[in-house]
Amino acid sequence: MAGMDAPLAPDKATRIGGPGPGSPSSSGSPVEPPRVPSAEEADAIASARAAETAPVGSLRSKRLQLQTLQTAWLGKLVPNFGQGFKASAVTLAACGAQAASGRQLVRFSKYSGIQEFADSVVLFVNVGGDSYANLFEFAPPHAAPTTAAAAPSASVPPPPGARSAANDVVLTWFARPRDRPDSPIIARLTSQYLAGRSDAKPQAESESAAATTVGLFMRDTRDSRPGGKSSPPLYVWCGTLQLLVVDFAASPMRFRWRLQDSKELQTSEHFQQLIGGD
Repeated sequence: MAGMDAPLAPDKATRIGGPGPGSPSSSGSPVEPPRVPSAEEADAIASARAAETAPVGSLRSKRLQLQTLQTAWLGKLVPNFGQGFKASAVTLAACGAQAASGRQLVRFSKYSGIQEFADSVVLFVNVGGDSYANLFEFAPPHAAPTTAAAAPSASVPPPPGARSAANDVVLTWFARPRDRPDSPIIARLTSQYLAGRSDAKPQAESESAAATTVGLFMRDTRDSRPGGKSSPPLYVWCGTLQLLVVDFAASPMRFRWRLQDSKELQTSEHFQQLIGGD
């Protein structure tokens, strides 16, 4: 199934933000220390830097059109705009209504199940067509993410619940075999999860620690899908994800994601077909 450059460290000989706290300025008056940016500002700065380092026209230079996806496409099939199934979904996510033009407006890796945007990461999951099983479970809503101060592999997932509209859908997803815990893309996927761990690095130490939205497109590639092989395997926008637990020691690494729009998605016929509903 199915990177960002390391942040640049300032030159040690260069003082950032003027003289240090309490140091005299050229006028002899104390200088206030530089203001620490808020989480929202840090996120915007990280997104801008990612866009600056991305080639012109690449997906990494685009921000995810999240509002358009959430309001107009949640639980719906993304039609083929004439670019191919995946290219249509990627273009919709990056360019919104412009996707209907039929032109592929961004460059991206066609065969990757992980697509990086300037401010987000979107997973593309095939149900029934991958080397590793994507498992769906159900968990009580609003349960806090599992964190472990010791080894990440010691994290224990929340107990599965019964299948019902009252419970959230949880997806088990596997990273690519070549990914490692210190891979830049894994740092982005786990940024919010690790922020709650006692052994996590402070946000300021890593650009990749800025909050990253993680989204999900899924499609049914099983022969048993409605329409069978003659039915085009169109993608469904399944909203945003919250990481509940990650097993860094597994090979490939195993993630359990809560679909944050589970309640709305469970009214979608297309989503029900993806998770094996009637």
